[in-house]
Amino acid sequence: MDQIQAAMIDIEKLAISLHEELESLYPLSDQYNSIYRVPKRLRELNEKAYTPQVVSIGPLHYGTDKLIPMEEHKRRYLQDFLRRAEANNIVDYVGIIKSNEVKLRNSYAEDIKLSSDEFVKMILVDAAFIIEILLKSMFRNLQNQNDRIFTKPWMIADIMFDLCLLENQLPFFILKELGAYILMAGVKFKKVPNKSLFEMKFDGGSGVLEIPHLKINDFVVLINHLVNTPKDVDLLIQFGIIENWLPESVGVSTLFHNLVKETSIIPDNFYFSVLVDDMKSYCRTPWHRWKATLKQDYFRNPWTGISVFAAIVLLRLTFVQTVYSVLKI
Repeated sequence: MDQIQAAMIDIEKLAISLHEELESLYPLSDQYNSIYRVPKRLRELNEKAYTPQVVSIGPLHYGTDKLIPMEEHKRRYLQDFLRRAEANNIVDYVGIIKSNEVKLRNSYAEDIKLSSDEFVKMILVDAAFIIEILLKSMFRNLQNQNDRIFTKPWMIADIMFDLCLLENQLPFFILKELGAYILMAGVKFKKVPNKSLFEMKFDGGSGVLEIPHLKINDFVVLINHLVNTPKDVDLLIQFGIIENWLPESVGVSTLFHNLVKETSIIPDNFYFSVLVDDMKSYCRTPWHRWKATLKQDYFRNPWTGISVFAAIVLLRLTFVQTVYSVLKI
C-alpha cells in the first residue's frame, strides 16, 4: 500500500467519524431556549449568588462535587413521589420524559453532554424532588420523621434558595406533566397574578397548586434610583413605602443596587421615563431645592426646628431694638 492509498484511508476514517458525530446531534426545535447560564460579567460580581450551594436541578450543575451528597435525598424523594402516585409505575414517568427529551434538551441554551439514559434519569429525579419539596413544605403530615431535609435546621431554606437560581431550573412543562399524576386525581399548577410570593396555596378539592406570578421589571430600576443611601431608605420607610425586615437600612439600598448591576435602560422604552422627567424638573426649581434644604438641615427634628425658630425671633428682636435705638437718637 503506497502513501497515497494510506492517506485516502485516513481521510475516509476522519470523514466517517465526523459524520457519526453530526448524526449524534439532537435536532433543534423552533422552541426558544428558556434556561441560560448567567453572563460571566454578572457571575464575577458575586459567584455564590448564582451558584447552587446544596442541590443541583437540571443539567447545568449536574455532577458538581459539593452537590453530590444531596443526590441520595433526591432519590428518596423519588421513592415518595412514586408511592404517592401508586396507580402508576416508574415506566410511565420514564416514558413521559423520554418522549419529551428533544424538547427538554432544547429548553437549555447550550448542548447537554449527557447520554439519553442519564439525561432522562436526571430529569425524573429532579422533577420528582421539586414536586415533593413543594408538597411537603405545604403539608407537614407528608414529612417523614426521619427526613434529613426538614429535620435539619435551615436545610429547607438553603434548598429553596437554590431552587430560585436562574441556572438551576427545569422546564415548567415537564413538572406540569409529571405533577398531573400525583394523588389517584392530578395536582395542577396555576399562575396567580398580583399576589405575594408567600401566598402559595393548594386546593385539595380541585387539586390545584396556586403559585404567584413573579415579574422583575422597570420598577426595580426606579426604586434603585430612589434609595441611593440608607437615609433614602429611612425616608421611604417613614412614609410606609418600604417595610424593612433586614437588620439595617443599608441592606435595602445594597439589595436594590445589586439587582440592577450590569443593567442598562433605554429611555424611550423605560416605562417610568415621563415620571422621572417630571421629578427632575421639579427638583431643578430653586424654590423646591431651598425648601428641601431648609427642611432637611434645619427642621429634621423638633429640637433643631425650635432652635431655628428661636434664632429667627432673636434676630427680629435685635433688629427691632436697633431700629428703636436709632429713632430714639
